[in-house]
Amino acid sequence: MTIQLTFVRGNYSGIWREDRPGSRSGSLQILFKDKEEIVLVDKAEHAAQKVFNNYCEPDWHEMAEAILSAYQRGGTSFSDGLEAVADNPRHIEHDVYVVRKFLQDLLVEQGFDPREFSEFDE
Repeated sequence: MTIQLTFVRGNYSGIWREDRPGSRSGSLQILFKDKEEIVLVDKAEHAAQKVFNNYCEPDWHEMAEAILSAYQRGGTSFSDGLEAVADNPRHIEHDVYVVRKFLQDLLVEQGFDPREFSEFDE
């Protein structure tokens, strides 16, 4: 019997299929909104979930830095930056939460008090 694993993250899905029964090596097909983006071959079954997550998860720290940079240039509010993350179909609610936390940490590192911004009200 051939093994198949399925992973889902928002609009992403991943399907790992064993190459041949008992091999524990296979191909990982990653789709976005049911359209194939990439196929990775010769991936171990135990690594398939990690590979899928690494492909689908954005760089939250980089996103937070970009929002802070846009704010510092005077062009974009934090709420607009976070809304852009939320509106991107490649992101999920968890991404917005994590980016917000990274952004809060960056503000503290740069001497700001996040409580001065409504986006960080608890």
